Order: sequence, then C-alpha cells, then structure tokens
Amino acid sequence: MPELPEVETVRKILNTIVPGATIIDVIVHKKNIIVGNAKVFRKTLIGQTFNEVKRVGKYLIFTFNSDLVMLSHLRMEGKYIEVLQGEDDSRYARVIFVLDDGRRLCYDDSRQFGTLELSTTDKYRHTKALQNVGPEPFDINPLDYFNKIKGRQTPIKQTLLDQKLMSGLGNIYVDEVLYLSKIHPETPTNMLGLMGIKTLIAQSVKVLEKAIIAGGTTVRTYSPAQGVHGNFQQQLNAYGKAYQRCPLCNFRFKKIFVGGRGTTYCPSCQRNPARALTIAITGQKASGKTVISNYLRSQGEVVIDTDNLAKTLYKDIETTRELEDILGVKLHDNESFKIHLLREYLAENAHDIKKVNDFIHPLVKKEMEHMIKTSKVDKIYFEVPLLFSHKVYELFDFMIGVEVSVETQATNLKKRGDTLLINADAAYMKNRHRLDLIIVNDGTVDQLIEKFKAFKV
Repeated sequence: MPELPEVETVRKILNTIVPGATIIDVIVHKKNIIVGNAKVFRKTLIGQTFNEVKRVGKYLIFTFNSDLVMLSHLRMEGKYIEVLQGEDDSRYARVIFVLDDGRRLCYDDSRQFGTLELSTTDKYRHTKALQNVGPEPFDINPLDYFNKIKGRQTPIKQTLLDQKLMSGLGNIYVDEVLYLSKIHPETPTNMLGLMGIKTLIAQSVKVLEKAIIAGGTTVRTYSPAQGVHGNFQQQLNAYGKAYQRCPLCNFRFKKIFVGGRGTTYCPSCQRNPARALTIAITGQKASGKTVISNYLRSQGEVVIDTDNLAKTLYKDIETTRELEDILGVKLHDNESFKIHLLREYLAENAHDIKKVNDFIHPLVKKEMEHMIKTSKVDKIYFEVPLLFSHKVYELFDFMIGVEVSVETQATNLKKRGDTLLINADAAYMKNRHRLDLIIVNDGTVDQLIEKFKAFKV
C-alpha cells in the first residue's frame, strides 16, 4: 500500500507529465472508483487544463486552471501511467484521461480500492475525505500531539497509524520509526511522556525524508509508476525482517500482530514496559530443557512448565468429556478422567495424536496468554516442548533451543522409560531458524548450565 513517500514520489512524477495538458475526454471503465456521479465527473473535467499536483497526507490533489480540484487516493495498488499515442492502455486502467496532445493518463488500479473525487479550491480541505486527515510529522507540534494522545491506552503503533491524529505514516514506516526510537509497538500510548513523543516525531521526519529521497519503498506488487521502483526497501531496518538478526544487538526480530497489522520489532532493543519479558525454553525431546528450568527456579526465577498446564486441563471434566467426544473413545471411569486410557489409545492410534494436540494446545496457549497479561513480575520463563504448535512462539520475546545427539537422546529417553513418542523434533528442526540461541548439550549438567548463562537479556 503506498504511504506518504510513495505518494510524494507519484506527485513528483505527475508534475513532470500533466501540467499544461488539457483533458479532451474522460473514459470511466469502473464507476466505483468515482466518488459521486460518474457522468458529472466526466462532463466537469472535459476542457480542464492540468496545473500543479499537490499532496495532503496520502491524497494527491490535482489542480486545474480554474477553481476545480480532483482528490485521488491510491489505496492499495493505485498508480498513474502515461500512455503515448499509439500505445495500448495500461492493463488495469480504470479511468483514462485523454489529453489534447494525443497522450492518455491512465489511473491504473488492479484491486479497485482507490478513489477519485471532484471539489473546489475553497472546499476540498473540508470534504469528508480530508477533514479527518491530521497534520504530517513535518508540520505537527509535538506538545499538541502529546496532549491529544496522552490519555489513550491503545498500543502506540495503533496511535501512530491513526491518520486523524497525524497523517503520513503507514505500516512500513511505523515499524521503522518505532525501531529507531527503541519503543515497543505494544507500549500503551499513555505510558509515553513528552520526550518519547518528541523522539517519535523526530524519527518520523528522518525516516520519511530518507524514504522520499529514495523514491519510496517498493514491496510486493506496489511500485509508484510503470517502470519506477523505490529504493528505500534497501534501507529498511526492521520492516519485513522477522527472525533475521538485529544489527544492533544480534537478537532476532520478532513478528506479532498489533491491531490486526503485521508488526516487526526487536525484543531486546524495544522493551515493552507494560508486560513481562517472556522467554521460551524449547528443544528436542530429552535434550535437557528441564535441567535449565530447574536451575532457573533455584535462582528465584519464575518458570512455567506448559506440560503441567496441560495436565491441569485434564482435571476439568468438561474439557476431558469434549476430548472424549473428539476421539470417540471412552476416557473416563465413574466420572473420573483416566490419563492411562488416553495414553493406551494413542499408543495404538498414533494418527490421532494431532487431534489431541489440536484440541489441547490452543487451550494451553490461551492460559499462557492470560498468565503473561496478568503477571506482576518483570520476566517469565516457559518450558515449552511444542513451541511451534499453533504459533505459540508468537507469545515470546526470546526463544532458546536445547539440542542433543541422536545417541544421547535415545539414552535419556530410555533412562526415563519413555515409550510413547509424541515427537516434536520435526517441527522443532523446521523452525529452529526462529531461535535466538541454540545450546548443544554435549557435556555434563554443569557445562549445560554454563552455556545457558551466556544468554544475556
């Protein structure tokens, strides 16, 4: 989706194409692009001569040699393409402006989300489209902005995306601004003081200025014009770099969703003051996860065993009755759930292990979310054997993996008499690139602990 720098790039391109050109016809292929009556739109524009193209936030403002203006919002995929005489119109031309010199200006929009609306020079700032567009970071007064948002409890990312309060920042640039400001995207807005807001605005200006110079950011399918590609994507620090290493601290960027928007941040550089730091200990089966967990408990740390959370769920009769219905097998005796019946069934019906996991793991994840949200401590460790089931990993700021050789794993399993192999190793190996630290347990218990101590947050 084009953001301020991309729209500014389009504006600059248009100002090399349209000024002085007169519209002799308007061809509307998709009436839904036009705000208002398409026939009136066409009739009003014929005979008008383009003047300068301006910009307000993410809106392009076409001016003419009269008091007429045309507001254009590009939305997801909108762009303007100049077509010379004798050339075919662009593939997704929705509205075509036929010019007096034989050229055509095509409004091209594959997804048809963009809009075109007519107004006048004295009224366009009061149209429904623009009356809720706030000042840009270049113009905004930090104290005024702070006073408007200081009572909001919503995450700061959502506040920065609110175009009524401050216009011009979209998803890409908000991630960049928050990273450079060292502010976690989920930080409640009301926890930021005036200095924090001043930092955000200053970084917003820097990021937008650099992006405009670079011609914006070309990501996925969007580029500002045919054959024109922005270069700022080569300068992005955080956006789109989930699970790559942060250049400042070498921990991995994480991806979460804030207000439904994909969000990349560094959990080390961008701490959330409103929530406990969450650290997962995972790894292959019988690799030594519990050894590390027990060490942490001995040091006074809070460590949650998610296997115990699952066992707690099995004590709830409604939960176990529902599981019984899912599997279609008797798991109770005199209204009491019998775990050995479940184990025996799964030993003979391994294909149903997934059914059990798909039922239990979302419940465990929900309980983990509640524990994190209501925690009063600064840091919580979780021992999570099945970290990559149902995207449980999204709950964690840091993830540590413990690995052993096949021979050592077999020996450890034999020592504890483990015969039912509910194996998470395949999922673990597939996702180990997401881990911040991998500890190879190839020595003594003391050596394993010393390796863990190297992890600093």
